[in-house]
Amino acid sequence: MRSTTHGANSRIEALEKELDELLEAKKVKKDKFSQIVQMLILDYLGIAKNIEDNTKRAEIFAPLIRRDVETTRQYFSKLNNERTPQNLKIVLDYFEKAGLTDKMKLVQKELDGK
Repeated sequence: MRSTTHGANSRIEALEKELDELLEAKKVKKDKFSQIVQMLILDYLGIAKNIEDNTKRAEIFAPLIRRDVETTRQYFSKLNNERTPQNLKIVLDYFEKAGLTDKMKLVQKELDGK
């Protein structure tokens, strides 16, 4: 009987560990990049910088970030307001990891102005 209890406890502990790992993996995926951060990254990279029409810009951005065109178009109206220190730090970290020093300087300049 004791080995059965021990075996059940071991199985429960293993399941709890697996659940914790799944929850942590989900958190990383969810928190990795919001749609706004993805759009900010593309914006800093100059994607569609010469296109003023938000619908046309959304047509370009949406497939790149795997989001729907309409929501992407709507977010363009909010994009400047979403250049928060929190979002800009995420963008800055991304550019730092990618070694894009010229883009890092642009983001840092904007952060310093906030």
